[in-house]
Amino acid sequence: MKALAALVADDVDFVNVEGLWLKGAREFEQHHERIHEMRFKESVRKTTDVQVKFISPDVAIVHVTGELSGERAPDGRVLAPRRGIFTRVVTKESGKWLIKASQNTAMRTAQ
Repeated sequence: MKALAALVADDVDFVNVEGLWLKGAREFEQHHERIHEMRFKESVRKTTDVQVKFISPDVAIVHVTGELSGERAPDGRVLAPRRGIFTRVVTKESGKWLIKASQNTAMRTAQ
């Protein structure tokens, strides 16, 4: 989780798929350590698409779609795979791209 947390800015705002708003890299890392102990311990996330829109040379909006499998419910049963999209604001700070804000949303099939 340290490697994951190294991708976010110190003052990151991260809203997960359930609406939990994490503030700061430390809270982000601690939360992800906790949920990967059981819920996501054996999960696999596959990125299916990445689209980048530059706002300025050092700020971009990034949409990352993907599929998640192997997630476990609190009772231990494996949940059905799901698709999602992250909307991220990334900034270049001291020559390194970092996630400044991120929103995770479950994707539905078109109706």
